Amino acid sequence: MLTLIYSSGLRVSEITNIKTDDIIRNKMLLRIRQAKGNKDRYAILSEIALKALEKYWRAYHPTEWFFPGVHKTNQISIRACQHAFETAKKNALTAGVDRLIEFGVCDYSATPVPSSGGVVILNPEYGERMGEEDKLKETYKGIGDFFKKKCQGYTGYLFTGNLDLAKKVLLRTKKRLSFFNGPIECRLLEYDLY
Repeated sequence: MLTLIYSSGLRVSEITNIKTDDIIRNKMLLRIRQAKGNKDRYAILSEIALKALEKYWRAYHPTEWFFPGVHKTNQISIRACQHAFETAKKNALTAGVDRLIEFGVCDYSATPVPSSGGVVILNPEYGERMGEEDKLKETYKGIGDFFKKKCQGYTGYLFTGNLDLAKKVLLRTKKRLSFFNGPIECRLLEYDLY
């Protein structure tokens, strides 16, 4: 579950609603039913996430819900997902790697960024729902400010389905890769952050 949350940018409520037929392996996509605004959407599956899902599938053989609850006919509860997050923290402590992993939930602009350099990937909303695009202009401008002020020495990536909003980042792109999020044509934009 945690792999999907982090690699595909899912909300906990979205994880609980995944059914076995929502995984579209040949397209590396995950259908998200009744996402924010009660609209279905698609999330991209990374190779690592797909391998983790396949391993989980072989071990547990889920039938209807990919992450079933105590009763196999029900999906897992949001509280159980939160418990899994807490368990991951405890397991990191037990394994002696807790000092290497920082667990937390926050707005992107409050994310602590180590000074050692690396990669920062953001996948903000695209403004697909009516009336949201104007509100998101400030978010995309804020992403540009975050990249400029907090991420020097990093390579920044922005995955978006709205190139007009991406222009609000106000940074020159180094590379653009085309993807599709279901029917939405998207771009993975790469930025060198000095």
